[in-house]
Amino acid sequence: MNKKYVIIGASAAGIACANRLRQLDKESEIICISDEIESPYNKCLLADYMAGTKEQKEIYTLTLDQAQQKNITLMLGQKVVDVKSTVKQIVLNDGSTINYDALLIAVGTSPRMPQIPHAQGLKNLFTFHRLCDIQSILTGVKENKYKKAIVIGSGLSGLECADALQQQGVAVTVVELQQRILSTHIDAQASLFIQDRMKQHSIEFIAKCSVESFDTINECIQKVHVSDGSILEADLFIFAIGLQPNLELPLKAGVATQELGIITDDYMQTSIVDIYAAGDIALVRDQLTGMLVPSRTWPDAMLQGLITAHAMVGQAKKYPGIAAVISSAFFGIKFASCGPVAFPPQSYEQVINEQPDFYHSFLLENDYLKGFLLVSNTGAVGKLRQLLLTKTPVTKELLLSL
Repeated sequence: MNKKYVIIGASAAGIACANRLRQLDKESEIICISDEIESPYNKCLLADYMAGTKEQKEIYTLTLDQAQQKNITLMLGQKVVDVKSTVKQIVLNDGSTINYDALLIAVGTSPRMPQIPHAQGLKNLFTFHRLCDIQSILTGVKENKYKKAIVIGSGLSGLECADALQQQGVAVTVVELQQRILSTHIDAQASLFIQDRMKQHSIEFIAKCSVESFDTINECIQKVHVSDGSILEADLFIFAIGLQPNLELPLKAGVATQELGIITDDYMQTSIVDIYAAGDIALVRDQLTGMLVPSRTWPDAMLQGLITAHAMVGQAKKYPGIAAVISSAFFGIKFASCGPVAFPPQSYEQVINEQPDFYHSFLLENDYLKGFLLVSNTGAVGKLRQLLLTKTPVTKELLLSL
């Protein structure tokens, strides 16, 4: 008997699920709904698109024509406002309803915004999260001739944004509340290594400061007042201070949640039968700690989407959990981290290999690898991840040779 599969969200998990569903079930109806008007795209490539190294068409993951060829209904610019799980029905913002046999909630995250008075609706204030954000920023750079930008936040998104803007010829200042960049992903020495590369790329870095207020003219920011008393001038301002899970819809659906996302089991099912969650909104088992955590990496989200599709069609496969490798590239270098490298437990031994052109750190406990951090020269990521997951004994000599 044919079914109706409904997917809310068209990022990595949603599109992976839709494609695999069609492979597993040739006849049933598949509906994928996105509140964005653009075709689904790879968010990992947004910085490349903004830098000009990728064209917009190169970042799409499923166009309307491709969806039609696969007999997948792709509903763009539509927002799901309610999930009536007792009757297996979703409600759209226009009041229309869609019934489902199995539902995937893959609604992801939204950028955090600071509580600054009169910050809404300013013409030259943006976030760095969606394709529409990047399109607006590029329009401003090209049409309004933005020449100087302030990026607030030095996490992954903030640094990727700063690097892309710099490649567009924009002078960039990065403002960070913490003492160093990427403070949740890397250790202090690695931060200094990358901060030196930022300086070489003429990017100014201001640490231990927050934005307190704006001076505006004609709905455009002219100056920002920061907590150390400084006043910074620019013509483009971008907030990249972290993400928050989009929990409003899951709460309406009645699925079990925690502060950071939807609780899922080993098959991506939520606390309600036939409702699944995947991607940035889902909490999954960390293979290293056993804790429920958000994964928030593109490869993990895709795998979760595939696992969900198998469960939806009754061919359940167990999701192994995550051993997330956080990786990115900016200022001419790559980095990758896995495990508690930013704040290692005191019981772990840290093995460091630092050279002028790279910085490597490994965490060991009783000759077993517990985490790694590679800044530049990242070719050993796959081998290190395998050593970590298989719990293979390692020597310091082996690690220093990588």
